[in-house]
Amino acid sequence: MAIRHTPVQWTVIIGSFVVPLVVLVIIASFWPDDAETTGTDAVAGIATDIETVGAGCLETLVEAASIPPDQAANDPLLRSAYECKTVDEWVMAVKAHPEAMGQLDPADIDPEYDLSGICFQSSQAPVCIDATRLGLDTYWVG
Repeated sequence: MAIRHTPVQWTVIIGSFVVPLVVLVIIASFWPDDAETTGTDAVAGIATDIETVGAGCLETLVEAASIPPDQAANDPLLRSAYECKTVDEWVMAVKAHPEAMGQLDPADIDPEYDLSGICFQSSQAPVCIDATRLGLDTYWVG
């Protein structure tokens, strides 16, 4: 014997699929796409408009990111402190290429910690001078 559904049962069955679908469509319509999120990084509160990063700054970090994880990327990382002019610029470039600092997730970038080795060796580089101005020098001044 086949199970027959009454009109009320069909309304419940259809409603159980349609209502969640409509809710998902509404949520998706407010969800920002990648083009809308490139201007600001809500996690760190640092602007991430990569187009404002200087070519030399970005190139040194792309070079560092291309070096295999089991090899040292010291040379391009030290140069990045001179090519990038501010901590914000350096962070934008590193967040675009977190592999340069041995990370996969841009949210794992910590400028105070990540700049410590670089600025310990190159404290007069523009990024390190800016980091000192911002009070991020606790790991290399002391």
